[in-house]
Amino acid sequence: MGERHLYFTADDLGGSPELDRGIARTVERGVVRSVSLLVDGPTSVSAARWAADTDVAVGLHLVAAPAPPLVAARGIAVSALGAVWHARTLTSAFTAQLDRFLALVGRAPDFLNCHQHLHILPGVLDALVALATQSGVKRLRSSVELGALELPRLGQKGSVRRALWPVVSRVAARQSERLRQRGFRMPEGIVGGRDSGVLSLGRLDVLVPALAGHRAVEVVVHPRFDSIERLALCAPVLPELLDAHGFTPGDWRDV
Repeated sequence: MGERHLYFTADDLGGSPELDRGIARTVERGVVRSVSLLVDGPTSVSAARWAADTDVAVGLHLVAAPAPPLVAARGIAVSALGAVWHARTLTSAFTAQLDRFLALVGRAPDFLNCHQHLHILPGVLDALVALATQSGVKRLRSSVELGALELPRLGQKGSVRRALWPVVSRVAARQSERLRQRGFRMPEGIVGGRDSGVLSLGRLDVLVPALAGHRAVEVVVHPRFDSIERLALCAPVLPELLDAHGFTPGDWRDV
């Protein structure tokens, strides 16, 4: 049998000094092997310089900025909160972000995904696929949540996100199957979409055994330096936990 991987991916690199510092620590001393770069964040330039000099898979974390309220009815995506995106405008915006990534990092991204998982919206997905086709990047995120049911609820914080996520997962599952048929590559799904930023070591101790039926899962993290996620991802016992359940930390370049 082949190896089973958990792809720990740190999103929002370039978003803040504390986040960049935490991400760097989880790459240098933890299990993170892949990072998603915001190209227009407050610290994007220094973050990209670090990523370019580090043995880590670097993805482009695309930001889909909402269009003005009055847009044509054709080619739009509307979120549950009423924000609107126009596919043609997004395609141009995504191309500009790719160009900036190339300028900052000096090479093509290893994978593509969207901030806040907005690629599950049809118009946003169209723009993402157009960019992937144009750039030749074949690795994309599948936002099918595989581990949310095993995580305890976290009070009211994030309750809207949790309520919506079963719908997100169903849409993502259909999209992912179609994308795989078109030759795009992705893990089976994710952990950390519904309950973002809360993967403590205790939660991972429950979650990792619950993923026993899967072979390739992306674990999405946002490890600020002072966060429980950063501590968990750098814990000396985490590699032992993964190994005990047949997993190794994966790298998006091998997806």
